[in-house]
Amino acid sequence: MQINIIEYLEKTVEAMPERKAVIEGDDSISFRELASRSKALAENIVTLTDGAYNTPIAVFISKS
Repeated sequence: MQINIIEYLEKTVEAMPERKAVIEGDDSISFRELASRSKALAENIVTLTDGAYNTPIAVFISKS
């Protein structure tokens, strides 16, 4: 059975929402927080592209 990254994230949030998903130094975020941030980013992208799906975009993420 193959699942995509979105399905994997959703299943992981359901199974272990408070488990650390991203760790950098002393900072970390849970799978629940990662899902929340991912959803917010996706909603922003849809808004900025007027809902034009399959439109290539670039995302720059600063570490700070």
